[in-house]
Amino acid sequence: MKGNQVTSGNIVVDMNSIYNTDIKNEEYSNKLTGHLKNEDFFNVDSFPTSFLNINKSEKIEGSRYRYFGDLTIKGITNPIEFEGSISQSEDKYSANINLSFDRTLWKIHYGSGKFFDDLGDRMILDYIDLEILIIAK
Repeated sequence: MKGNQVTSGNIVVDMNSIYNTDIKNEEYSNKLTGHLKNEDFFNVDSFPTSFLNINKSEKIEGSRYRYFGDLTIKGITNPIEFEGSISQSEDKYSANINLSFDRTLWKIHYGSGKFFDDLGDRMILDYIDLEILIIAK
């Protein structure tokens, strides 16, 4: 941090922490979670961590910033831009980040209309949207 601006940062994501919160039926929820962790999606056994490295930020307006960095999933790194806000309270900072990425850039092709024809209602959207809250000193 330099003042209220992020100059760099590293976030490590434990991919084993993936779980479903949308499906209330425990059996189906567990099936989805297992599928997200297998080779069709994030291959968590081989790639237990993902990384978001922030290289710089630019102030947009008020407490809103645009962040520039690199996202590594399944050992594949691609550049990424995203927006978020940051605030300071005493010696703590909190950041709210909205991040969206095209999973196919990380070779997560399962159910993608870009790679498979005739999926119909079984097609899965390519973009993954994340809302992240970070609290740090």
